[in-house]
Formats: sequence, structure tokens, C-alpha cells
Amino acid sequence: MARNRINIIPLPDNGESHPPPEGDSRWNDLCTSPELAGSFTREPSARRSRLKPLPHTASTRPWPEMPGGNHIIPGRAGYTVLQSSQSVKGDSRRGKAKVTKEFSQMEWNQSVQDDCRQLVRLAIREDLERRFDITTLSLVDRNMGGRTTIAAREGGVICGLLAAQLALDEMDVSAEWTSHVADGDTGSAGTPLATLSGRARDLLTVERLLLNLIGRLSGVATLTRQYVDQVAGIKAKIYDTRKTTPGWRRLEKFAVRCGGGRNHRTGLFDAVLIKDNHLALVAKQGTHASSPADAVSLGRQRLLEMFPEGGEQMIVEIEVDTLAQLENVLPQKPDIVLLDNMSHAQLRSAVSLRDTTQPATELEASGGVNLSTVADIARTGVDRISVGALTHSAVSLDVAMDWAP
Repeated sequence: MARNRINIIPLPDNGESHPPPEGDSRWNDLCTSPELAGSFTREPSARRSRLKPLPHTASTRPWPEMPGGNHIIPGRAGYTVLQSSQSVKGDSRRGKAKVTKEFSQMEWNQSVQDDCRQLVRLAIREDLERRFDITTLSLVDRNMGGRTTIAAREGGVICGLLAAQLALDEMDVSAEWTSHVADGDTGSAGTPLATLSGRARDLLTVERLLLNLIGRLSGVATLTRQYVDQVAGIKAKIYDTRKTTPGWRRLEKFAVRCGGGRNHRTGLFDAVLIKDNHLALVAKQGTHASSPADAVSLGRQRLLEMFPEGGEQMIVEIEVDTLAQLENVLPQKPDIVLLDNMSHAQLRSAVSLRDTTQPATELEASGGVNLSTVADIARTGVDRISVGALTHSAVSLDVAMDWAP
């Protein structure tokens, strides 16, 4: 008896399956028809979801309460938002050790895999709705096997192979996968990335999904590598932003890492980043936080109130757009100051001011960054350069699936 394959209706986080459309007698016919054996139909009830429960759904601990009685809504990683790490390096400017806090760097972990599985479920819904691949079922015999190679049509940094294998697993496709390169490797036009063999129907149905995953993530990794290469030999590091495709953030940040870049904060839950809108709204409230320095002080105070244990370890970053604001905030020792849309001359002055006032604070340049300007920005002496284009402007790498005769 042929086994059923995949629930093509996305499952909610609690693992309960959606019922079939009420009154639709065709549903059971479609899911049990012998002709559809080997196609993607409904998931067996015993299999349910491979997704891990979100940490906050199983937690019985109370959410931390902000002053005034407001609560922090837990994010995907749970309400414990301490994801920054510290490193110590020499500081030649003062002859002292410099303690640098860093954002969590994305690895191929359970959170990334869970997000990928959710995307696969949505992709199946987009391609198959509640039905099946009618072209393949019309033309290809259910017992026919096939062998195909995924290959690059242009050069670039490859990423998405782990995601593609996970997609096959989530769809329960019985196919043999052989990788020829790994995520983060560089390939040229014609480079074989992976070989698959299995049921021809299955391979045809998953083809576009696999190519979309690999193409998109390889495009992000490739563009990131181009930026990283532009600043090679300069101390400044290339960082991504939250300007990511909805639902793809962890995957795209993983692709940035494969391209040699670094990850800025994952979301709103794992660092404090005070921007101009925050300053404007706080000032409107009539509180004492009327300047960048006041905002950093207030932010740190509230962090310690919300998180008595570990709050001091969280990254506190603030955005400024003038040298006067920078001079105002440096005595409060923010971990990072984001210099927004400053000229090269202003960036150099900011670095000089920081070096003489608060050398432990890192400076991040943002705005007006492209492949033509990034090297000159790096030479001003800033420590970090954030580039939204890594994810919002990356073009998918051209990859294709070639079938063996």
C-alpha cells in the first residue's frame, strides 16, 4: 500500500491538523485514489508536525513586566532575550582590553529549521493548493524513476542546500540526495551542486521549490560576499539588517553568514536599538529622556528592572545623525552608536571623537552604502557597516535542475 505523503494544508503550531473542507466529498477521493499513489496528498495522523513547539508555548513562567504594568510579548525565541555574547580584544587607543558585545550569529539550528519547514508548507499550499500536480499526473507514470542534478548557471556563493534537504524531509519525499558542494562554498557556472534520484513524479513536483530555496539564499550569500570582498583588509565588518523577506529572516541571515557577513539583531527581542522615532515619542511623553544620553540611561534602567539577572549583558545601541548627538551620548557608554547617513568627513570626525572620549563604544555606519561606497566608508575607521541591500536587493542566483537521459 502506498503511503500518504504530506499535509498540504499548513498546520498550526500546536500540531493539530486542519479538517477537510466541510461538505467537500472530493477530498477523500483525492487523498485515497490509487492513481495518486506517489503524489503529495494528506499527511498520516501519526506523523503530524515535525516542528518543535515554540519555547514560550510551553513556558509556565510569567512574562516580565515593564514599569507601568505593560508586558513584554515573547518572541519566537521565547521571552529570555539575552542572545548577545561578549569578546575581549586589545584596544591600542588606550592600551586597555576592550570588551565587545556581539549579536547572536545565525547557525543552522532548530529555529532556522522550524522556519524553513513553515516556508515549505506555505510553498506547498501555493503550488498544490489542496490538490496535486496535474501536469505531472497527466503525463508521467507513477512508477517511473528519475535522476537529476541541480547545477549553477552562474558563479556565486552557494547556500540553500541544507534548506533543500530539509524541504525533501518535510515533504517526506523518498529521494537519494548527494551533495557535491556545501553551503558557503563558491561555485562557477556549470558547477553541480547536488544529485537527486527517486520517483520522477516527486522530483518534478518539488523542482521549483528546491530551486527557489537555493537560488534565493545563494543570491543573498553571493551579494554579501561581494560587500565583504570590498572591505577586505580593513577592520570594518559587514552586517545585515532586519530588512528581510517576511518569514525568511533566519534563513536569509544564515545566508549572510555563508557569504562571510555578520548578523545584526535577529528581531526586536534580542537587543535595544534606540532610533529617532523612539527619541521623538519619548520626548512627546514628557519624560526626562529628552536627549540621546537620557534615552540610553533610561533604557538601561528599564532593562535592569525587567531583567534583574542578565539585563546588563544586553546590547544597547542608539542611532544618531549629528556629531552633537554623538558627543552627547558617548559619556553614557552605549555599546554601539549607529551613525545614520553621515558623510565620509563626518564619519572620520565621529571616529576621532569616539577614540578620545569613549573608545569602548563601537561605531556603525548606515545609509548610502553600496558596492561603490562601502570601501571608502570602511576606511573612515568605523567598526561596523550595516547594509540593508544584502537581503532586500539580492538577486537570486540562477540555478537549474538537469535531468539525466
